[in-house]
Amino acid sequence: MIRRALLVLALASVAWSAQPLAQDYPSRPIRVIATSSAGGTSDIFMRALADEMHKGLGQPIVIENRPGGAFNIGAHHSHEQQMRALAPIFEKYGVNFVLSGHEHNYQRTRPIRFTPHDTSKAHALHTKDRLVPGEFKVDLAFDGENATRANGIIYITTGAGGKYLYDPEYHDAPEKWVLPEDGNVAYTVKMVSDRHSLTVFDVERDEVLMRQIDQHGTEIDRIRVTFLSTT
Repeated sequence: MIRRALLVLALASVAWSAQPLAQDYPSRPIRVIATSSAGGTSDIFMRALADEMHKGLGQPIVIENRPGGAFNIGAHHSHEQQMRALAPIFEKYGVNFVLSGHEHNYQRTRPIRFTPHDTSKAHALHTKDRLVPGEFKVDLAFDGENATRANGIIYITTGAGGKYLYDPEYHDAPEKWVLPEDGNVAYTVKMVSDRHSLTVFDVERDEVLMRQIDQHGTEIDRIRVTFLSTT
């Protein structure tokens, strides 16, 4: 049976894993890291969602606000990427997708494995210079259509609604989708900055279909990720 998750995320962040959960999960409070400031629209949305999750799961949902992104190449917030410091934890526990906002456009990376070299900037709170440098391993074989086993995490910037769109000059301009601070590694494979959009996941046991839908109902991106069967 397909479970459909409609994710309308503005400046929020979610990490999703396809690994099977223990029968007694969750056995303790769940911490959700939101990449937005407390009191904002997305923070209010996340706390309302947390209340509903608490009713169903029987455990408190703790929202921790840590403004910033992970892997985006937009001009407005490309240096506020302290959340990269969490990449090794996500990889350790088999996370497949990480979704964040904060950029007001749509971006999708290739599957990435990232090793931080210096996380000192991740602790800075009152500066925009928070980019965590490190080493990239990018899965260039994955295309989401014919090659669907992802060797790494796919990072998605989504929830492009509620404000004017950032970086219209980046739309369909892959030569701009690199950062000198990252050694011009081409980890971004898709960027749409000429329309608002949201993300839809169709989740089955051994695969996930991710689609990006714009405000007119048009599909602007689609990938399929398959996993090894756990049975």
